[in-house]
Amino acid sequence: MRWRTLAIGAVTGSVVFAALIPLQQDAPTLADGLETQAAPLVVISALADIATLVLVAIRRFAVARVTALAAVAAVVTGWGVGQYPWLLVDQVTITDAAGARPRWKRCSSPSAWLWSSCFLRWAISTNRPSRSHGCDRPTAMAANAEGLIRQRERD
Repeated sequence: MRWRTLAIGAVTGSVVFAALIPLQQDAPTLADGLETQAAPLVVISALADIATLVLVAIRRFAVARVTALAAVAAVVTGWGVGQYPWLLVDQVTITDAAGARPRWKRCSSPSAWLWSSCFLRWAISTNRPSRSHGCDRPTAMAANAEGLIRQRERD
């Protein structure tokens, strides 16, 4: 079983690095990113793969799990770093795909204040008893709203 694991690990590692060869023609932008900005991650992946194979060979399985995780994480992270800033290589950048920046000023517009104060006044004026407790006092929300309105009137 251990020898099969070593063989599969060696083949998988070889396939990952062999895939870099056709990448030069199929995705030159990604290949360039892997050779420059993601190069440290490619090296980390190769070293972690070799370390995993050695650790499995000497029966240090617990530590081999950690190095295998590091190898896979380095491959996946290297892919993202290699194609940065592209979300879809040579098509869409991360900035292009991002939504509009939030406009918080719209939330503090006079219409928002008017709507919220009307709602709060309605909540106070209804003065409905709380159904959960069956008492005649205003609900906690209405009481809290009343305090907020008083504070606004003071300011």
